[in-house]
Amino acid sequence: MPSFAVCVLLSLLAFPALADDAKTSQAALPEWLAQARRMRAIEDHANDLKPARRDNPLRELNITDNEVREIQDVASRHAMNTMLNISPVVTGCPCEEGPLCTDQVFVVATLPDKTVSLQLSRIRNAWVVGAVQKWWFRYAELRKRGEAGGFKSFDAYESAKNQLLLEFPMCALNDSKEPRATTAQSRETAK
Repeated sequence: MPSFAVCVLLSLLAFPALADDAKTSQAALPEWLAQARRMRAIEDHANDLKPARRDNPLRELNITDNEVREIQDVASRHAMNTMLNISPVVTGCPCEEGPLCTDQVFVVATLPDKTVSLQLSRIRNAWVVGAVQKWWFRYAELRKRGEAGGFKSFDAYESAKNQLLLEFPMCALNDSKEPRATTAQSRETAK
């Protein structure tokens, strides 16, 4: 089976209107492929960190009554008034949440027409919507806008999507050796 690059190159050469630009296109192809690979790698990493319920490692003290009230308050600001479930508190966060994130919970709530979820991070002793969850909110809005025809062209949508991918939270350089390491694991490694 021919590689992706070969398929693209053959497609470019198959159209006479593009044949004049073949030399220019061939020169730009490696750069375009590198950019496409980079965007795909970021998208794959974002999908690996998509907010979801985690059940380990559990925090020694699961959750306090005050934390439940705090979580309900944060969730209500996101139109989540009817709680179905608050996951156990897990210790550690993906390094993309930043070094001050210590714990996370996953909240599921019901709205009149659907069930929604929200991942909260404990940063500076407060439950907040973390950087990764905020990015996923923006990504959902982009997709919704794209599905509603809110872009002039597919290229305009792809350009907006690539820009958003470039804004995905990244680990600090010293944490990047192990992209899935939690901040708690990074602290243990540093000791």
